[in-house]
Formats: sequence, C-alpha cells, structure tokens
Amino acid sequence: MIVSVCIAPLSGQNATAVKAHVGVILDSDTTVGKITKTCLSMALQDFYAKRNHSTMIVPHFRDSYDDVVGAASAAIDLLKNVQVMAILGPQKSIQADFVIDIGDKVRVPIISQATSPALSPKQSPYFIRSAQCSSYQAEAIAAIVKAFGWRRVVFVYEDTNYGSGLLPF
Repeated sequence: MIVSVCIAPLSGQNATAVKAHVGVILDSDTTVGKITKTCLSMALQDFYAKRNHSTMIVPHFRDSYDDVVGAASAAIDLLKNVQVMAILGPQKSIQADFVIDIGDKVRVPIISQATSPALSPKQSPYFIRSAQCSSYQAEAIAAIVKAFGWRRVVFVYEDTNYGSGLLPF
C-alpha cells in the first residue's frame, strides 16, 4: 500500500501544470524518515487529487544515510542533476549545517526541522526553520524545575555544538 501511495499517479492533476521540483533529504532507515516520506507523499496525492492547480510540487526523495557527507551529497545531487527549487531537510542539525552552506552558495532555500540554536535563519537568508528552536525547550525545562522547587539539576547532553546548544539558557 505504501508503495502505491508513493508512485500512484495523481488523478486530479492538471496535465499542463508547471512542475516545481523540490528535493527531500531524509534518513530513510529511521522511523521519522519513513513516516515523513509516507506522509508527504500522501498529503501531496490528496491535495492534488481534489484540486486543479496551475503548479504542482514534485518531490525528489534522497537518503542521507544518517551521515553529514551523505546529506551533503544528496543535496548536491538534487541541485546538480534535478535542479530543484528548494530542499526539505535534512532531519539533523549537524547535517543541516552543511546543507545550509550549500544552499547559500547556489541561492536555493533549505527548509529544515533542525532545532539547534547554533543554526540561525539570521545567518542565512536561504535557511527556513520549520520547527521551534531548542531554546524553547529550555524554557519548558526551567518551568518544570521551578514548579517542583528543585535547587539542583543535572543536565545530560551531547558535547557537540548541537548537543550543548541549551547550556546558555
């Protein structure tokens, strides 16, 4: 069923519609990657089945292989061989950092759910964050600490630019 959703022709599509090619970089072996691909395919199929639009988004999925270089390679492939107008993803902040630099150089928007405060839309006019920044999580954690009246809290984090992004908050 999932395969038919991903490759089924869109019954309500306009044959003369201008196609907007969009790259999608996912970690295909992860649950989030699989769900995202299925949901995006289903949403587009449902959207275009019920309406006759003059433009149509055509997703081009690529696997990052859960790797920074894999994500960058996928972005370069999408930009060079498919000539996408935008890229959705990658999922992880460390991957997005590299892909955002590539998007800046070729002036293609990168829309990512990467949440690290180290990645800022202010630093790149072509980066669009589609999720709340991790610093908002710090506010929620602080509210919990305050509500319980705790005086000491141990913060466990990954010692990287992306894992330690909450420390200043």
